[in-house]
Amino acid sequence: MLLDLLRMLRGWVEFSVCGKYPERFINITSRHRVRLWKVRRSDDRFTACMYRSDYRRIRPLARGAGVLCHITSLPNENGPGNIGEPAMNFVDFLKASGQKYWQILPVNPTDEYGSPYAGVSAFAGNVSLLGMTEK
Repeated sequence: MLLDLLRMLRGWVEFSVCGKYPERFINITSRHRVRLWKVRRSDDRFTACMYRSDYRRIRPLARGAGVLCHITSLPNENGPGNIGEPAMNFVDFLKASGQKYWQILPVNPTDEYGSPYAGVSAFAGNVSLLGMTEK
């Protein structure tokens, strides 16, 4: 009875998780010390309750969509894309379209054949991606 009163005062959310592996969500909440109760499984979904504050904490853990695009593939009037204005425009586009992630390919200096996978250094950046123009 006292626990029900506490839950009512703190606020709680009843939610449902479905998909191919709904138990993964239960594992994630457990790792982040989120308290769940009334956990029920039916076919391909879990239904449970959690405190409102915990729900706000786990929202960033939700799955998101994204895109894989190398910086040089960005549209640019002056040749290949760079991390200047073309990248900023692309980030604005991703935000407006609801994308959460942008995965880029290696940005280290390339070898003599133009491959970033066999470059001379894994810790240096490719200066041609800076997008600096002469004045």
